[in-house]
Amino acid sequence: MLRLQLGKRIVRNAFSVVVIRGFCSSGPCRKDWMANNDILLNATAAMKRNKEKVQRGSLDSAHTNGSFRQVNMNQRSNHNKKPLKKPRSIVIKWSTGSDRAKEAANSTVSSIFKMNFEGTVQRINSETNKVEETNIREFVKGINLDEVGLSIVDVSQINENTSIPLVKLVEARVALKRYSDEMAKQKEKELIEMGVIKKSTKSSEPDKVESTVKRLKISWEIKPDDLCKQKAHEIVTQLKKGFKVFVYIDSKNSSGSRNWLDCFENSIPQEIKLSKREHEQRSFVVDKISEIVEEYSIQPNLDGTLGDKMIIKLAPKTLTGEKMDKKTLKEHKKKERQEKLQKRIEKKNQRGTGL
Repeated sequence: MLRLQLGKRIVRNAFSVVVIRGFCSSGPCRKDWMANNDILLNATAAMKRNKEKVQRGSLDSAHTNGSFRQVNMNQRSNHNKKPLKKPRSIVIKWSTGSDRAKEAANSTVSSIFKMNFEGTVQRINSETNKVEETNIREFVKGINLDEVGLSIVDVSQINENTSIPLVKLVEARVALKRYSDEMAKQKEKELIEMGVIKKSTKSSEPDKVESTVKRLKISWEIKPDDLCKQKAHEIVTQLKKGFKVFVYIDSKNSSGSRNWLDCFENSIPQEIKLSKREHEQRSFVVDKISEIVEEYSIQPNLDGTLGDKMIIKLAPKTLTGEKMDKKTLKEHKKKERQEKLQKRIEKKNQRGTGL
């Protein structure tokens, strides 16, 4: 009979099975064969489990090393990245003005730095009457918030992310009112978005009154031909329609801005010294406008000076006359109807008496 004998030897981290074959001269050995077969099966299963454990350990090690490598790469990339530039927090210490005036001024300064982080602004030089660039820090030096405030009257777009505002000094009360109106509009917008109040569509009474006034702007540097043709036509046309006309005359730099009316009404008067030629030019503009509207307007009302700016307020001549003519005609027709009715009554009475 052939008898299978197994020798087993354990090596570190693995099993090695040595199979030894030999001849056995004894009788049947079924029980020994079954026992040896179980040993073989158990050894094979143990080897399989150990192999899986080794493979799993290598995968975990690779995953861990990969994670550490990814973390190190992320740290390295974050280290190489430049930190984002934080917006500058500008703090201006005002030595004058009320708390409300300081809030209004800081609100304007904050708006300027949102337009460009360097704080670059434009201003009109009172001596040369030309637009110059400066910094808001320099512009606000020495101003008294008890008397004046800041106002953005126009904005020049430089590129997608940068714009330069045109800044002027206005009266303190004007700056405070504008700031209060802005805060009120912002609060109203928030309440509308929350659904607390509804947006009003009705026009106010002052808006209706303002609709009867037409506003035109003219620069002191206007050419005589443009004044006598284009502007003269605009003024006369509105007067013929029965509108009041306000003519705003200022320097070319100011009148060309987007918010020219706001700039005109709220800027602080700045008298400049005129040359002889400039004085003659400005006198010509005022005299020519008065000459153009002489036939269509009552006596013009002039407000301002040649050295700074001026408003010429015009009212149509025929407006009052037309109203009086219509009223007189209405009364005349009413009187005629009464007279005709009276005659009919008298005739009727006469016929009745005759019968």
